[in-house]
Amino acid sequence: VSRVARPIEVFEFDIAARKLVEGGRFKIFDHHVFLKASLAGTRLLLHDFRRKEILLLDAWSGECLATLSSAPQWKTRRAQFLSDGRIVVAEAGDVDAVLRLFGPDGREQKSIPLGRCGSVILGGQRQPDSLVVFVRPHPNSPSSEGRLLMVDLDRADVRQVAKGLMPAWDLLYWTAGLDSSSDPVPGSEATKLFWVSDGSLVHFDALTGERRTVLTARGGEE
Repeated sequence: VSRVARPIEVFEFDIAARKLVEGGRFKIFDHHVFLKASLAGTRLLLHDFRRKEILLLDAWSGECLATLSSAPQWKTRRAQFLSDGRIVVAEAGDVDAVLRLFGPDGREQKSIPLGRCGSVILGGQRQPDSLVVFVRPHPNSPSSEGRLLMVDLDRADVRQVAKGLMPAWDLLYWTAGLDSSSDPVPGSEATKLFWVSDGSLVHFDALTGERRTVLTARGGEE
């Protein structure tokens, strides 16, 4: 991570003219931030780890449209765009965890309690109106102690569907920095891939409960 303070600049590449068009500038950062673009490329989620906040930004001007998460009691927080343009934010800490749903404009629509847990990871959309969420008792708890939840976003219903299965997509989301055009389509096979604590990769259907091992960890049994 660069220690030199620099602004984040926005450019658009004009394919026909073969040139870069200069857009807006974000404020100057001298620490690590994570950016996630919406499917249309018009908005950005900015996760500022130092300031412990998540902002919704206009992707062209850099203007802050809304602060989606900033409360100090949250020790872990996640955010991602949904397939219909809405935004989901998960927060966990010393109090009960919560899943918050925002409209494309950053206005909060509803809050869904997830119960007592210290860590939350967002998975894929099993259906357009449902999302899988992985929670652990404490931030440093082993994944084997985690619970996989199915959240009905429209009805605000939460139910446990498995234990010890961590959404595989989360690893790519945070390490590869993929934009939303690479997000798995609701109901696709990518939304059914999960890691087990021993390093194995499994295919699990949260709707039917069907489960099979895709890749076995080295040294594991076939």
